[in-house]
Amino acid sequence: MKQFEQKFKEDASDLLKTLEEDLLLLKNKPKNKNLTDSVFRSLHTLKGSGEMFGFKYITTLSHELESIYELIQSNKLVVNEQIIKLTFSAIDYYKYLLENKTFLDNETKERFLKLLKIISNISNKNTHSENLTTEQQMSSGEKTYYIMFTPKADFEQRGINLFTIFEELEKIGTVSLFERETNADNNVNEEYFFMFWEIILSTEIDFSELESIFIFFANQVEIELINESNLFELDEFNKKIEEFKQSENLLDLELLKNIKPVKTLKKQEEHTEDLSIDDVAVSQQDNNFTFSKYKTTSIRVEASRLDELMNLVSEFITTKATISLITEKYKIKELDEITDKLEKLAKKFQENALTIRLVPIRNMLVDIERLVINLSKKLGKEVEFVSQGTDTELDKNIIDNLSEPIMHIIRNTLDHGIELPEDRLIKNKATKGEIKFIAFHAGGNVFIQIHDDGRGIDIEQVRKKAISNGTINENDKLSKNELLNFVFTPGFSTSKQVTKVSGRGMGMDIVRQKIQNLRGDVEINSEKDLGTYITLRLPVTLSILDTLHIKIGIKNFLIPTYLLLTVHLEKNLSLLNSTRSMIEINGETIHVLNLIKRYSKLKENKDFVNIVVVKYKDTKYGLIVSEVTGDHQAVLKPLGPIFNQQENFSGASVLGNGKIALIFNTNKLITDWQ
Repeated sequence: MKQFEQKFKEDASDLLKTLEEDLLLLKNKPKNKNLTDSVFRSLHTLKGSGEMFGFKYITTLSHELESIYELIQSNKLVVNEQIIKLTFSAIDYYKYLLENKTFLDNETKERFLKLLKIISNISNKNTHSENLTTEQQMSSGEKTYYIMFTPKADFEQRGINLFTIFEELEKIGTVSLFERETNADNNVNEEYFFMFWEIILSTEIDFSELESIFIFFANQVEIELINESNLFELDEFNKKIEEFKQSENLLDLELLKNIKPVKTLKKQEEHTEDLSIDDVAVSQQDNNFTFSKYKTTSIRVEASRLDELMNLVSEFITTKATISLITEKYKIKELDEITDKLEKLAKKFQENALTIRLVPIRNMLVDIERLVINLSKKLGKEVEFVSQGTDTELDKNIIDNLSEPIMHIIRNTLDHGIELPEDRLIKNKATKGEIKFIAFHAGGNVFIQIHDDGRGIDIEQVRKKAISNGTINENDKLSKNELLNFVFTPGFSTSKQVTKVSGRGMGMDIVRQKIQNLRGDVEINSEKDLGTYITLRLPVTLSILDTLHIKIGIKNFLIPTYLLLTVHLEKNLSLLNSTRSMIEINGETIHVLNLIKRYSKLKENKDFVNIVVVKYKDTKYGLIVSEVTGDHQAVLKPLGPIFNQQENFSGASVLGNGKIALIFNTNKLITDWQ
């Protein structure tokens, strides 16, 4: 949660700078509608974001200021010096609250509350009801609960960590814990833990949500509402809490219930009309208002500038490769030392440039969660969306192109995977289905798993469909994975009913195609009535790739090293005359594809055969090539429209000698071969 709060502070700091700039312009151009609209947008954004991250005073202040600028937008109020000055004073409070989140002393808070009253009077909106106290209005939506938590002693055997309960309570509001030890002399039931807790909690969540936190402790917790407001904002309440902490006695619940918010501030007693804005404004010279300047830890950069930086890095790496070739050719010692330094510098330069382009996967989750909420409601299904590892980062270009295929998967999952509540009950499942989105790093790649606990894929139905459309014969024996791969075939669907949500079986083939275009792969695993796992494997970046430089005849090619297992020399020269073969390498029989036969017309005169062993879906395959030259850090270049149909190549790269090398898409190469 801390990193999200930090991001809010940075964004809010940018908004305040924009707000100040707009106000300075508005001072000289009070009738400029674009400026008033911009001010309103900034206030509205501060209100929404502040509420999301628990900055309630920022939310309240923004809401009140919005009312003034709403009147200005509707021509019911004119911008004047008082409104400008009032808004600048509010900006000072924003800065204070960003730094402290709440008020450090009562004087500051009182001046802030009076400022709100002035704003309310100007906007002529009775947003503060005379029947409520100012304290109650500031904490609207928050309630204070008393919780008696007496867990049984078997919670550890059940794999439950009590501290996760306490951490969850801290996340949802203000909490005070009172740790109590069970008195053994009272013949307490040994079934219960030797400790219990009294808890005071102020939160905005409702009673049922609060109960769900203790879902694994049925009959071991009592929850009672003690006030309709946040009592932690009252000094008297906090004093009593401290007194109870010093003693070993149980909390006096009746005493806490009788603590009431401050006396109602009535209009005739306030006389806020007589107050000057200077009486309530924050002064940075005032000792009561200490401001530390908020420092941002990040800056915003246009994506086009990052693309340009990446192009410069690409040119730098290509130039470095050229210098390495010259050094190797002329054997100049001084140049050799410089080349080594340049190699290290290029590595750091590349890593930093790539890191700048990395974006956390969580950036795409908002659209996914909205899709789950809206579509599940439309389909009449109950679905919970759970995400893990969303801080995992990918290149911005991959993230941009990943949204569509993931949306395809989620739509299919909601439409075909998750059952209706009544159907799930028949299968002894909870009425609410679950979709998990999990991301993690492994082996230089990023993996995204989308898992549901729905009806799964009926393998027998897939087989029957494949037989009926002529894809396989009735006597063909295929593995489960081979049958599941038919799901990615265009037009292949076992669904008996076509829906508007997931189309006519033309979704998953698009998913595979788009993932392969990103140099990734997609796999599917499923069990009937248990659910489906869809796993995406993706490279971290598309711009620079570590490869193995090979030759086929006189032509240059590259193979990504993340697919490479080993390079093998074979004395069986008869392999050069066959397109496909089977050989044994290190006691393991693997398929071999002769790339020389496929991509070169030159006759090979060799004493041995070069076989590059790669992996595809955990299976090894051998590729026969003319020559293995060595490692090459490839700067990827698109092939252009003339090569659109050449799916066996994912791009090209310029070698250090200026020649072009095509980069094999070995996944597609092996798929076509099969």
